[in-house]
Amino acid sequence: MPDYMSGAPDKVEAKNENEISLLINDKLFKYWNDITIIRSFDTVADQFSLSCPFYPNNKTMKELFRPFMYNECVIYVGEDKVLSGTMMKVIPKSTANSQTVTIEGYSLPGVLADCQAAVSSWPLSIIGLNLKQIAEKLAEPYGIIVTFDGDPGAKFTANDRIEIETDEKIYELLTRLARERGFVISSMPDGEMYFRKTVNERATVRINSGEPPYLNSSAEYNGQERYSDIIILKAGHRGGVGGKYTIKDAELTANGIFRQLVDNADDTEKGNLKTAAIWRLGRMLAEAIPISLSCIGWRRPDNNKLWQDGQKLIFYSPGDMIYEPTELLIREVKLNKKNNEITSDFTLVLPESYSGEERKEFPWAS
Repeated sequence: MPDYMSGAPDKVEAKNENEISLLINDKLFKYWNDITIIRSFDTVADQFSLSCPFYPNNKTMKELFRPFMYNECVIYVGEDKVLSGTMMKVIPKSTANSQTVTIEGYSLPGVLADCQAAVSSWPLSIIGLNLKQIAEKLAEPYGIIVTFDGDPGAKFTANDRIEIETDEKIYELLTRLARERGFVISSMPDGEMYFRKTVNERATVRINSGEPPYLNSSAEYNGQERYSDIIILKAGHRGGVGGKYTIKDAELTANGIFRQLVDNADDTEKGNLKTAAIWRLGRMLAEAIPISLSCIGWRRPDNNKLWQDGQKLIFYSPGDMIYEPTELLIREVKLNKKNNEITSDFTLVLPESYSGEERKEFPWAS
């Protein structure tokens, strides 16, 4: 990682709280037109897309926006750093009267979602290492720093029966190992890969449909993604079952619905099958019940700080079958600017999708 990236300031001067600045090669660029910044609670590759006028004869612009240089950059909203990333796409467009360029990319750990373990790491053995040590070993050749929220857990042993394929992407492997220990993997504004668990603080802001800053919303309740019984199996000696744990969906079970899903968890010890089952149930809820919300502006109405993934809010929208004010988790937030309109788009999920807690009451059943 270049020295200027590791020493990039946390704050920069800004004319207003929504001004976008891009720090690249020690140069701070402003005056962007169309803007999209996406931060996700459970994705290592947060994304950005920025567009501006392009002047082909400008030597500095030619240098900084040269394709296939994978230039690293830092994005600020107002004064605050929100993303440290890598430019992946350069998209110039020309008309008879103008030229524009759009740069797209993802946060620094995003490379781990594209690439496999470096050849220098092979043969790759994780025996005797804990999750943090494994992540550091895989991320180090790519210059990615690893941080943890909580205890990474016990070291892996030969009994864990973990199979690592040479063509498996690093993020896929780490996700397999992390999910059965209750972690999700995301990125931080400074560019670290962040292993974290659910957010415990309560929501302090409420959004009601039809009231500012609300713009629109929708929900999708997908029964095909939901199961009453989730059975997690661990293979035993000579192909037998070495362990089994069953977890039930409280709402479906109470309504007498039977839909069974069997999943394998050979990457975990028998004692961790419960954790694996809880993780699977939570992700099931997240996939079956995504709620979309759009609001005016990029900032929370309670404290004027930028919306962040992993925060909670209380949402009330009878038109979306959310008949009671309900606390939801921001799985993803997308900050948009187009034609000078500034909006935030959210993907909301039930907090239990990541907390490991059981939910028995649902807002659409009120």
